[in-house]
Amino acid sequence: MNTGNIHIFVSYSRHDQLLVTPIVQLIRAIGGGVFQDVDSIPPGKRWKPVIQDSIDRASVVLVFWCAHSRSSKEVHAEWEQAILANKDVVPTRLDDTPLDEALAEFQSIDLRALAAGHLGKLNGKHKLLPGEADLARHRLFDARHANHLRHVDTAFVARSAQYICDFVVRQFGS
Repeated sequence: MNTGNIHIFVSYSRHDQLLVTPIVQLIRAIGGGVFQDVDSIPPGKRWKPVIQDSIDRASVVLVFWCAHSRSSKEVHAEWEQAILANKDVVPTRLDDTPLDEALAEFQSIDLRALAAGHLGKLNGKHKLLPGEADLARHRLFDARHANHLRHVDTAFVARSAQYICDFVVRQFGS
């Protein structure tokens, strides 16, 4: 259970927990204080006030964005609270689901290419190569099963966590 400083609040749909949890664990391994509901809310506590307080204490809110999170009332409430509190909000794109208009105003982290296993580098910046977004979507999400997570590639998790950790280090200098 996370009881220390929260630098990062993770907002995601429970449908994507198998993908998000290993990324959170790797970020924690390098010393990042991360709030994830499944292991940061003490038993017996009302979850909604704990989540609201944790967003208030966080420096940055990572919103893992896909079809699941777009349809989640809880995810919507979390990123909306973060925006109202002037937090740094980082949409972290998992598929081609369009960002909500308010989220689209924030610079995002695009994990679609990493999901496909093809990360193109152009001028030192990560960019999607032609066709990678579709490949990523098909590799991670199976449309025949209502876009549920089909499998988790450990290399994807490691690259995603590294990409997010690099962002955190640049943001907070630690």
